[in-house]
Amino acid sequence: VQSLGTENCIDCIVANNVLIDGKLAIISDTSFNNFNTIFRNNIVDCGGGPAYYSDWRWNDSGKVLDHNNFYNCSASPAQSNQIAVNPNFVNRASDWHLQAGSPAIGAGVATTFTGYYGENIDISKDYVGASRVFPWDLGIYASNGTGTPPVSCDANGDSAVNVVDVQ
Repeated sequence: VQSLGTENCIDCIVANNVLIDGKLAIISDTSFNNFNTIFRNNIVDCGGGPAYYSDWRWNDSGKVLDHNNFYNCSASPAQSNQIAVNPNFVNRASDWHLQAGSPAIGAGVATTFTGYYGENIDISKDYVGASRVFPWDLGIYASNGTGTPPVSCDANGDSAVNVVDVQ
């Protein structure tokens, strides 16, 4: 993912995501604005660059920006409850589960979201459908306090998942 953002959005949420070497994008034009946008519980690893595009325009009257980890960023937006440390992914390039002891474990906040028609939209489950428990983790996977990555399918320990592992 190269960016996380909203454009001309009303009552939107961007929560529990991982962004690697990308930027936040909140864009409003002269005809529309963002209203009541929430950015929460995200991990943004900037790879040394800024956390947002140079044309960042956050003129949202009801914005909420909190409980995000802006790591390795040359510049990041001000927010409440920010951490800015290595999230300790299992593998930054391919596995965004949090290792045991990650500062992103339990650093989030439980979040609810109401849809356009007033319905409750359940965002209490992670990317694979596991329930998040209080306090929520940052990012897409819920470690539920353990930080234990999933069991490997590499049965023979040769650092490759292949036909040998299923024989």
